Amino acid sequence: MCHRKCLSVAGLIFGTVLIILVGIIGWIVMPIVVDNHIKEASRLTNPKTLELWENIDVPIQIKFYIFNVTNPGALLENKKFNFEEHGPYVYNVKKSKKVKLSQDKITATYREINHYYFDARDSTGTEDDVFNIPNVPLIALAHGAYASLTADQLDDFKILLTYLVGNERLIKENVTVREILFEGWELPSILDMVPEKLKPETIKGGKFGFYKNKNGSDTGEYVVLTGDKNHEEFGHIVSWEGMEELEWWYTNGLDKNSSDHFCNKINGSDGSIFPPFITKDTTLRMFIPDMCRSVWLTYHSDSSYHTIPAYRFKFPWDFTAGPTCNKNNKCFCQKQHQKLNHHCWSGTSRLFTCKQGAPIVTSLPHFMNGDDELFEAIEMTKPDLELHDSHLEIEPLSGIVLNSMLKLQLNVELQNLPEMEVFKDLNFTQLTESPSILLPIMWMDNTHHLDTSHTKELRMSINLMIRDIIVTKWVLLVVGGLIIFASANFLIVSLKRTDPA
Repeated sequence: MCHRKCLSVAGLIFGTVLIILVGIIGWIVMPIVVDNHIKEASRLTNPKTLELWENIDVPIQIKFYIFNVTNPGALLENKKFNFEEHGPYVYNVKKSKKVKLSQDKITATYREINHYYFDARDSTGTEDDVFNIPNVPLIALAHGAYASLTADQLDDFKILLTYLVGNERLIKENVTVREILFEGWELPSILDMVPEKLKPETIKGGKFGFYKNKNGSDTGEYVVLTGDKNHEEFGHIVSWEGMEELEWWYTNGLDKNSSDHFCNKINGSDGSIFPPFITKDTTLRMFIPDMCRSVWLTYHSDSSYHTIPAYRFKFPWDFTAGPTCNKNNKCFCQKQHQKLNHHCWSGTSRLFTCKQGAPIVTSLPHFMNGDDELFEAIEMTKPDLELHDSHLEIEPLSGIVLNSMLKLQLNVELQNLPEMEVFKDLNFTQLTESPSILLPIMWMDNTHHLDTSHTKELRMSINLMIRDIIVTKWVLLVVGGLIIFASANFLIVSLKRTDPA
């Protein structure tokens, strides 16, 4: 009888110890092990992480949607331009980096090379499709001259502009997709006589294209933190092109250390990597050179990608809000030359200062979240949240981007320049009260998603590991509980049998 009691007591002790050990290991030790595993992977000093980051082999595409002006002479007749969207014209993007780690392994220096390959299968047309688009070189030259030349210099330039105009009009007609993007269209030879200071880099070299010289080029030199000392700094940018802060968004008269210079901050990463342990309170920040600024996204909703739990992040409403709604954005509303109007719209960002004076303005597609007056002088379809909104889905533990669609529209600002020949007959006043109008050119959808093999690898390395840990610890808890329950019952029965009553 003593033997049975001893076994019962031993069972009770064993079950209790098992539950305590499972509790300690399952709820304390294993989370630490998982966290350390993720932290180890979130370092550019980790050979596997560095190799994957240097040679990105996940599918990346950029989709171009081009706006065709169906009535090129409309504005001269005090009518609205009509913009009709065509696309997508899809290019597969191959990205590669050559990374150099610092001696102390705290920072990594790299340039990312981008190659673009037209994807005829996913595109709705060919690179030979023809469109009418705003004549950005002509508009940029006229605005630059009007703003920066003296009265005498302007008189001389107007003569040049008269010759330049020749067959040139406000709308450049019959331009192919390949010319609009990577190849560029031929510019009049008379441009050689225009002072160099008036010519943005994009119109030098005899051709103009929005992505001219970008195929096979890099996006500038980055110095980033490796995360070797602190996983929370994984991928954070230290400098870009030698600058720890940008130079384009300072306001005259303000101390450069002022918080009003929020716009010049280079925040977050380049968008390809983020620190681990993302929460719903996290703000994802990244720097986008083509926008000349840093952007941010905030949590929107829970999501999933091929059964992997994820968080979906989107641009918040205040990202493109005008300075009256978001005071932090007032430094993006830069004052131009005194001759030009300084009006800023919600939903837009004027890039004059970082585009050498060219009146380029970015927005979300179809002016989503923009002021109503943006539509007063043009005809185009209104934005559709399902089609034109951007988002990023991220696996929260690892910080790995599962799927992203980041969308941006390119526009040119047209102001009334009464002293310039090609603009003197323009009159917006019957169409809008705004002193200038925005002409949309195209919008781009930058897409990235994990393919099947990478998704499976991520699921195996993190999600299944965590699932197995959870299942194992609960199974062991149940086993421990059953041992205690059985031992207790066995002990009670044994004690009853020995009870003299």
